[in-house]
Amino acid sequence: RIDLHPPLRSVFISDVHLGSSNCHADALADFLDALRCDCIYLVGDIFDLWWMSQKRASWSADHTRIIECLHAMRRAGTRIVYIPGNHDRPIRQFVGMSLPRMTIRRRAIHQAADGRRYLVTHGDEFDGITHFGGFQEWLGDKLYDAILAGNRVQNRMRRAFGGRYWSLADFLKRQSGAAERYIERYVGACLADVPRRGLDGIIS
Repeated sequence: RIDLHPPLRSVFISDVHLGSSNCHADALADFLDALRCDCIYLVGDIFDLWWMSQKRASWSADHTRIIECLHAMRRAGTRIVYIPGNHDRPIRQFVGMSLPRMTIRRRAIHQAADGRRYLVTHGDEFDGITHFGGFQEWLGDKLYDAILAGNRVQNRMRRAFGGRYWSLADFLKRQSGAAERYIERYVGACLADVPRRGLDGIIS
């Protein structure tokens, strides 16, 4: 274990997908166990409630470790801001709720040490602008699920032979023209929203 010193001001974590077989829970649990910070933003899809409702839930001891680490950080004084995404959308019904050192928000404004202000939001905020919709979007979701399943299999094999983690999904994104167009649309939507809000940037 390597403790991170000194404590950081803020840390941003998203797309953990607890409860799904695609979650890298062991790596995140190790990271949180060593983490010391003043504030942690959980920026959407921390729990994959969609996966758990549609498919067989996958929950290991490392998933539980993540929850325990977050509780320990909160008790130690870390402020937690939870911004639900599209896969943990039902939690949005609790937006506005404040618990001891934990709040649930639809979006948040983060002020950096140099005074600059950033919008913190999950990526589905811009779904209406960036998604292609229809059959193409449905097919993309199915292909992405298949890619993640392939990613799990090939990384089990790599670990068995002493290899390091390698992301098949990231590799295929870089090779896909449709993925590049989606990323361009997404970045454009984010950058257009920033000046409208009078902010300096976006964390999503």
